[in-house]
Amino acid sequence: MFINGYKEVAVAACRRFSFIFPPLVYGYRETALAAEELTNAVCPDCGQHGLVCFVFSNHVHFFWIPLFPISKRKEIDCPHCEQTYTRAQLLKKRSADKREISRISRSAKTPLWKFSGIALVILLIGLSIGAKQLEKNRPDRLLNNPKIHDIYWVKGEFDTRSTIRIEIIEDDSIYFAENQYYIASSGRIKDIDKNKNYNTAELFAISKDDLKQLREDRIIYNITRKNRC
Repeated sequence: MFINGYKEVAVAACRRFSFIFPPLVYGYRETALAAEELTNAVCPDCGQHGLVCFVFSNHVHFFWIPLFPISKRKEIDCPHCEQTYTRAQLLKKRSADKREISRISRSAKTPLWKFSGIALVILLIGLSIGAKQLEKNRPDRLLNNPKIHDIYWVKGEFDTRSTIRIEIIEDDSIYFAENQYYIASSGRIKDIDKNKNYNTAELFAISKDDLKQLREDRIIYNITRKNRC
């Protein structure tokens, strides 16, 4: 009879301990899992029946996102004299049934949302690994689906690097414009990948089968595609 009212009070009065260190917000939060009236319990102070057993769960949160639960505790309240007892206090005074309190505690399952932070971390790690794998496989996907102005990064003699750019695509062959500049292996491709550096007056062709072989031999070690409107 008093359970619904006490449940609302318990939820509203849940303890929340937050330690703020700008810009991070973290700490512990306690929420009510269950509230059930004890059938055989008697209040040690007023002698009335109707004690209510509350089960609380404490979890770690970061930016108010629950990470994982760390503890569970039980609290027994008397709706008549408003006294609060721990499980040990009632059992010591033989005012409650140990098995009944244990049953209520076991039935109060920790909700899955208390693990939402861990689930989010696992999801982000999975997405990161997936994104890296997609990026790793991107050159091979571009090789199988060539487009005009794709840039092929190629290894040259004496540990140099340069680029060639697709200008014409035919059934069996692709025509490239050669970049007239080279860089050392420690250099940056973007420093020479400029439109004015490509010799579009003298194109050369490479068969699609040879391109695949060059890719397997890592002579072509990367392929990029610039976004075009």
